[in-house]
Amino acid sequence: MKNVTRTALAEIDRKLSRAVKLLDAAAHDLRDTGLNLRENTTKIGSALVAVFEVQHQIYRRVPALAPEWIRDSLGIARGRALKINKMKRAKPTRR
Repeated sequence: MKNVTRTALAEIDRKLSRAVKLLDAAAHDLRDTGLNLRENTTKIGSALVAVFEVQHQIYRRVPALAPEWIRDSLGIARGRALKINKMKRAKPTRR
């Protein structure tokens, strides 16, 4: 697997955060039009879920990118995540 840099993941997260804001605004605008409201807001909701799933993966890889308010709900603690990442990279020792 390609080694992805923290900078690249931060940029992706920024773009996804902008997408969330745009999708949220579109859902609000759609509410005012009445254009297949239930069906279309469900579609926008599904798109938001997909974005959040990708962001969750990013935050698991780079916990420092996760907003402070979401770290606890994702089970991300700075020390714990760093320790787990180090353990994954460590080579097993032979006994």
